[in-house]
Amino acid sequence: MIRKVLTIIIVFSLVLISCKEVQSNETGVKPMEVVTDEIVESTVTDESGKTLYMTFNNTKGTVTIDFEGEITELKRERTGSGFWYKNDTYNLRGKGESMILKRDDVVVFKN
Repeated sequence: MIRKVLTIIIVFSLVLISCKEVQSNETGVKPMEVVTDEIVESTVTDESGKTLYMTFNNTKGTVTIDFEGEITELKRERTGSGFWYKNDTYNLRGKGESMILKRDDVVVFKN
């Protein structure tokens, strides 16, 4: 009699444990990965009073610049030191607080 009761308890326990595992595996729900961009905003002014507004997205490797009302996005390039962003028209290079913005190889901003 005791054997039958213990056998029933063991079988019942195994069924409960196996059902819980099947339920968790069947859903296939994975936790959602939240990606937040690392954004840095900066503003610099040159000696003549021109202002360059920059929004760096370090996650995507881009900078959005607003210079004299023209807004454009530049992509990061590899450099040994400092930073370098460019697109077909603009080229932004710098190190620390000093930077040069060129439009079609002509310097339009330097601080």
